[in-house]
Amino acid sequence: MIFFCCICLCIANTVDAQTIIDGIVLSEEGHYIRDVLVYNMGNQKKGYTDSEGKFSIEGNINDEIRFLKDGYERKSEKVNNIYALKVILIKKPFEIEEIKINNLSGNLLKDLKHTKIDHSKEILEKEIGLPKLKGVQRERIPTVSNDVIVPLLFGSVKIDAVYKLVSGDARRMKSLYKYQDLQVKVQWIRDRIDDEYFIKFDIPTEKIDEFLEFALQSNPKILSGIKSNRIETVRYELNSSIDVFRSRLNKKQ
Repeated sequence: MIFFCCICLCIANTVDAQTIIDGIVLSEEGHYIRDVLVYNMGNQKKGYTDSEGKFSIEGNINDEIRFLKDGYERKSEKVNNIYALKVILIKKPFEIEEIKINNLSGNLLKDLKHTKIDHSKEILEKEIGLPKLKGVQRERIPTVSNDVIVPLLFGSVKIDAVYKLVSGDARRMKSLYKYQDLQVKVQWIRDRIDDEYFIKFDIPTEKIDEFLEFALQSNPKILSGIKSNRIETVRYELNSSIDVFRSRLNKKQ
């Protein structure tokens, strides 16, 4: 409780340290450009310009802000001071991309439907210039040291991180990710070992997943076998957990 009170006091003292970056986006002719995507590469915050080309976005000194608009070149600006940014966007040369359609059916609507592919998310990430990430993408779990103490030392505070820690969302995220990882490993084993293998050891079909979860959590050698893609090692280590699991089932009955 004392810890939470300290956090609240720190928030009250440092919330004013948050910086709002203002500015305006214009064309080369000096016209306002509306609906420009404004993206902060530092904190991943984003917003859009209004009808007068104006924008406001959360950020800090030295953050890189990128501006994107269809038909215009991408523009990057570094925040060097607290004064409003004035951004000039340059129009792109108009180009028509080549579209190749193979095996035409003669039905124009049908052929066009086959060529329509939505890559809007990938295109936006490419336009912003975000690095391409690999593997399962998850929101990072905030920690007290990295997301509360360290920012406070530099006179700022991460409101979203503090909320997740205080509300228990961070703990729930950690539990969810752990459960998801466990289910991936369970499925890896089930894809390689038939149900009959477990049934012959008196493990009912409806209890196979429960057994695998128990074995994975109690025997780290099974995880090593999965990482090295050695199913025989996994099978051997599973055998050592069967008797313990069956005794647990018998006690429940």
